[in-house]
Amino acid sequence: LFDVASFSDLVKLGKFLLRSSKLSYKTSKGESYISTDDRFQQLGLSEEFLNGFLRPFFRGIYLETELKSDARFFDFLFRVFFRGPATLPSEGMEELPKQLLKRLDEKRIRLNSSVKFIEDHSLTLTSDEQIEFDKVVLATDLWSAHEILNLPLPSNFRAKGTVNLYYTFDGLPPVAEPMILLNGSNAGIINNVCFPSQVASNYAPAGRTLCSVSLLWDTCGELSDDEIMERTSKELEVLFPGAATWKFLKLYRIKYALPPLPCKQLDAPHKNLIFAGDYTEHPSIEGALISGKKAAQQLINRTH
Repeated sequence: LFDVASFSDLVKLGKFLLRSSKLSYKTSKGESYISTDDRFQQLGLSEEFLNGFLRPFFRGIYLETELKSDARFFDFLFRVFFRGPATLPSEGMEELPKQLLKRLDEKRIRLNSSVKFIEDHSLTLTSDEQIEFDKVVLATDLWSAHEILNLPLPSNFRAKGTVNLYYTFDGLPPVAEPMILLNGSNAGIINNVCFPSQVASNYAPAGRTLCSVSLLWDTCGELSDDEIMERTSKELEVLFPGAATWKFLKLYRIKYALPPLPCKQLDAPHKNLIFAGDYTEHPSIEGALISGKKAAQQLINRTH
């Protein structure tokens, strides 16, 4: 950060932080819309700092190349990152839902039971089984909610997706500190690289390192898996001498990773339906967890 940020950049960010410290993403919603990249320009930050850090960093968060999404989300995230470092659950992100499941009776959990559509007091599974209910919480991503409710997506809705590749190799990572390595050149398809096993040692066997490479769907979504792997490997070899010996593990295509900003609230076609999902708050794991808590409170309020 200090290699690309001037003293002037840091002073401007500090002043901005003080001005915005008392607002949350929700409480600042009365502000007129401005894109995140326009906010960067508004702050008067240097192009070296923007291209070397802020733009690639927030491209990886927003999963978009142009950073046209709501600047209020940047304001919110900037304050969150300033308050403390990011981290990872030692056993993986799956531990978040697992902790919730531990509080439930396993007999009340049904897996592999996809919902076809929902009516006022019943839902129908793809197996054509019908299940009656008093209230139902639809906890899905935005696109699945539209599909289940048979609602058309607005023509301007666009997927914000990512492609992730994982590699492993013997020995220590090529960087000494746990950090996200950003592509500040705006060339190639790699947006950022990190080594999660530096943060949580359980992510790789003893003596080995796990490497995570993130790409934006906008830059590679139309490419085949083989094309993506070939181009990514070549770029890694330029960045890290010895990367040619890394073992490829897995490629994940996640086309619908995040909902668009500003978030779109759905109108419930039935009074007994409650929505939960990051699209009801802000696009993040935290947004999803907050929405679940609020959905539970709505359920309690409507039941009593």
